[in-house]
Amino acid sequence: AIVRLTEVGDTVAEVTDNLALDRQLGNDMVTDILLVRFYANKYTSAQVPAFLDRYRTEMTTLEETLTRADTEITNPERVALLKEIQTDTGAYKAAFEEVAALIDARVTIQTDVLDVQGPLGEAKLAELRLSAFEAGQLEVVDYAGDAQAALILMRLNAYKYLVDGDLQYVAKFQERYTQFQTAFENLEPIVLDPVQHALLDEARRDPGPPYRPTHRKH
Repeated sequence: AIVRLTEVGDTVAEVTDNLALDRQLGNDMVTDILLVRFYANKYTSAQVPAFLDRYRTEMTTLEETLTRADTEITNPERVALLKEIQTDTGAYKAAFEEVAALIDARVTIQTDVLDVQGPLGEAKLAELRLSAFEAGQLEVVDYAGDAQAALILMRLNAYKYLVDGDLQYVAKFQERYTQFQTAFENLEPIVLDPVQHALLDEARRDPGPPYRPTHRKH
């Protein structure tokens, strides 16, 4: 989408090289496009809602300029250039809205699932370890500690992937997830106390298999 809008900017430059009658419209388009790109880039980098709002404001301004140009530009060659600009701008807008929707879904998952379920799981495992320690069940303490450590490292790898997008953290997350599951398999037959087993079940609550992206998108 960024490449496409760069092409739009180049096309607008061609418009501004034409007759002075259309030069102001061309200059307005260049300004509008630069502002659209600026706030699109700011939002995709920082995910600050204010940047998204400003992007949409600037996109509306650009669309209004294009509508005005559609009425005022009559030279056939420049009309053809304008149509190209309109097509590319529409494609850019669609691509950006898709990216914005993905960012919104990611933020929702992170705040409503990852940042909630992770600490809850850790808390339940800590309770299980304390209960087992007080009962002298050292094997349960050991395996519960393994599960808790794996969960903490899973959360760390998930955070690093969300920040950096580096696929090595996905591989590390999956390794820790396997360790986490193994620890629970070891705990299952030895946790006999109903209260402790309830803690184990709550800590193990799993919304689904770990995410396995095949490539990185920006």
